[in-house]
This record gives sequence, structure tokens and C-alpha cells, in this order.
Amino acid sequence: MKKYPSSDVWQTLAASPGPILLYGTGDGADKILNVMKGYDLWPAGILVSDDFYREQVFRGFTVRPLSEIQKIPQPFTLVISFGSHLPVLIERIKDLAARFPVLIPDVPVAGEELFDHAFFETHASELDEARNLMADDASREVFNQMIDYKLTGDPIPLFASASPKEVILRELFSHHPDEIPSYIDCGAYRGDTIEEFFRYFPHTDYQITALEPDPGSFKKLQAAFGADPKIRLIQAACGEIPGELPLIKGRGRGVHADPNGTSDEKTVRVPLVRLDDLDFPVPPTYLKMDIEGQEKEALLGASNLIRTYRPLLNIACYHRSADLFVLPKLIHDLYPGYRICLRRHDCFPCWDLNLYCII
Repeated sequence: MKKYPSSDVWQTLAASPGPILLYGTGDGADKILNVMKGYDLWPAGILVSDDFYREQVFRGFTVRPLSEIQKIPQPFTLVISFGSHLPVLIERIKDLAARFPVLIPDVPVAGEELFDHAFFETHASELDEARNLMADDASREVFNQMIDYKLTGDPIPLFASASPKEVILRELFSHHPDEIPSYIDCGAYRGDTIEEFFRYFPHTDYQITALEPDPGSFKKLQAAFGADPKIRLIQAACGEIPGELPLIKGRGRGVHADPNGTSDEKTVRVPLVRLDDLDFPVPPTYLKMDIEGQEKEALLGASNLIRTYRPLLNIACYHRSADLFVLPKLIHDLYPGYRICLRRHDCFPCWDLNLYCII
């Protein structure tokens, strides 16, 4: 069995010999600062990219441009507190990590559970079980790299785990040429994953059902694809029990379920549907879910669909700390015949970690 680190990123920061600097503001920095406060830690300063720099105060800090890092005496630890898919920013973080001590803490997109050492020890057997469900060596390697990264915040295993999305989809999701695809897109956003579907799997015949709960994103989705009679657009969230779901807007990436159901100007209520209750004239062949931490409930609400049609699955596995072991186990329980593969696309922090499940 692989040996994992005996400490975590927060313990490393607590033992840091010099000051801690944050690079980035916004939702990610808020979450990291809140965790640090619980460890009685506080940064010495906050930096932002020079091209985004303007005179501003964030959480009581006068924000400074990144270029000033050259003037700061070492040793210090640079904590990356924002995320990006942009290649230029990925290369910038790699360059910084080659010159300075850099950590990229993993804080969950949804929920409050940290993947710290206590969490790892509590769920060690479940993680072992999930690793054993992985169908190939590449998946097991990504799984191990994710545990290394989540525990330590080390950018090396994070970036080493990434593969280009096109390579992953073409490798794992090759379709029979005369198969008629029926694609279900849960979390369609503004239509980017529909465009991705057309790009990677060009077909002259198709049937798409796209669900997006956020009103603003749904309007853009309608503008992009509302005129296509082969694409059914539904403004709704996916879950296990039909009803309504309160969503909080304006918190980083997309909208998030409001666990308290509070009612204010940032909360919207949207329909909550079960995929099992929807009518699919063409048997579904591909189901994708990237729904901000609601994947477990949505899979349970699609249990009959999955068992009956056994579509290819593309399920986000990074929003909650427990997703890494809860979601593979659930998918296996729904249909043990799936080959479950784990892959990650290039970005930081640990976003775009997906379960690709094939027959």
C-alpha cells in the first residue's frame, strides 16, 4: 500500500519558518483565510497579479502586486488562493513553485469538510475501497496523486495528474459510428459543454437534454441553443427528490445549493427534478454531471435511468471532500458493470476531476 504523508498542508503552514503570503483574492481566498483563522494562522500580506492590481483592501489587507515578491526577504511561503484553467496562469504558478516554497491548499467547492489528515484517517478504508474500484493503472495513479495533493497542497502531484480533455474523451468515449447519441447535460451552464460534445463527438443525428438552474446562465443557454429542435432545455437542478432547491448566487464559480434555505437577494429558488421522472424518446447514451456538489443526489435520482440504459458517465468528482470515495462507490452500486476511470484536466486547484464510466 502506498505510504501517504503523515501531516497536512495546514500543519505545514503552522510550522512555516517565515511569513505566509497569499496570492489571490475572492471566494478562494475567503475560504483559505477562514480555515487559517481556525488554526490561529494569518498571512503577512496578500498579492494579486500585476495586470489585475489596483489599490484595494481585502479582508483588512492592502493588496500588493505580485512583482513585489522579489522585494520580500526569504524564507516565506506563498499560498495560492485562487484558481484558473488559463495556460498562462498555470505556467506562472509552475514558475513560482520552481523559485519559491508554494502551496495550493485544497478547500472544498461545496460543503465544509476539509480533506485534512484527520479526514484522511477517518475515511482511509473508504478511500482504499474506492481506489480498488478504479479500472486502470492511470486511474489509480491519479487517485494517489489526488490524495497526495489534497493532504499536502503540493503543486507537483496536482499538475502531474492532468491530461488534456480531448485525449481523455477520445480515449475513453469512442462511439460506434452508427450509434445515435442521446446526451444528458446536467449543469449545462451557458452551453459550453454542448459545444464540447459537438466538437469531440460530431454526429449528424443527436438528441440533447440540457439542464441548468441558474437563471442568468439559462438565458444565455437559450440564446445559444434555443432554436435547435433537437436540444431540449430545462431550467432546473437535478436531485433525488422533486421539489425546489434554494441556490446562492455570486459565490465564486456558478451557483451553489443553500443548505439553510435562507431567503435574501442572493438566493433564488429553482425547480428540482429527478432524471428518472423525465421522458427520453431516444435511450440516453451519455450522461454528464457537473453540478456544484449535488452529484450524489442527482445520481440517486437517476438510478433507474442508469440501470436501464447504462449510459456513458462523466461525473464531476471534486466539489466535496468525500466525492473521491462516495461517488465511485455509488456508481458501482448502481451498476457494477461500469469500468470506472478517474481523470483530471489541467487547472488549479483540484477542479475538473472527473469519473468517466464506460461499459
